[in-house]
Amino acid sequence: MRLRQLVLAVLMVCLGATWIGASPAQAAPLRAQSVDVYLGGVDLSGYCRTLGYQGAKRIGQHGIGDWRCYNASAEASLSVISACQWQFKPLVAAGYPVTAGTNGDSAGEWKCHATAGSTEFYRSMNLAGFCGSIGYNGAKHTGDNVTGWRCYLNSGATIPLDLHAACTWQHAAKVAVGYTVVAVWESYADSFKINCRGAHA
Repeated sequence: MRLRQLVLAVLMVCLGATWIGASPAQAAPLRAQSVDVYLGGVDLSGYCRTLGYQGAKRIGQHGIGDWRCYNASAEASLSVISACQWQFKPLVAAGYPVTAGTNGDSAGEWKCHATAGSTEFYRSMNLAGFCGSIGYNGAKHTGDNVTGWRCYLNSGATIPLDLHAACTWQHAAKVAVGYTVVAVWESYADSFKINCRGAHA
C-alpha cells in the first residue's frame, strides 16, 4: 500500500513539473490583409523627361518591352515600374509597394498598381479650389494632356498644378486619419477625368 502511494506521489510530481515547465501553444502570426490599389495610367513621357530625354515612344506593336525613352540622338530602355514609382512618389514615400502590370501582351496597356491594407476611390477634383487655396485665381488646362493643368493669376502668371497636392488638399480629412491620397487617371489623354485614390496601411 505504501509502495503504491509512493508511486502515485512520484507521478504527480512529474506531471506537475511538466505542466509548470510547458510552453504555451504558439499562435500563428497575424498577417495583414493586403489589397491591390489600382492606380491606372502612367506618364511615360514625363518620366523620360526627368532622365534627360525628349519623351517616350513605342517601337513595336505587341511586346510589353516595346517602350523606349528617346531624344534626337539616342534611345534607352524604359522601366515602367520605375516610371510608376516616380509618378506615385507619395505612395512610395509612405512605404507602399508600387509596381506596374499590363493587360495581356499589349504594350499600350501598362498600368500602375500599389499594395495597401485598404483603398478608397474619390471621384472628380476641385482644381480651381486648390489653386485658390495657394493664392491663385483659378485653374486652366493648356492642352498638354493630363499634365497640362496650371494654376493661374489674373496677371497672366501660371505654375504647374500639382495633382497629388490637389488631392491631398481636397481630401484632408482622409489624410488626417492616415490615408495617402494621390491623383489617378485611366489614360494620359483623360485631362478632364482625373480622380483621387486613397491608400491606408
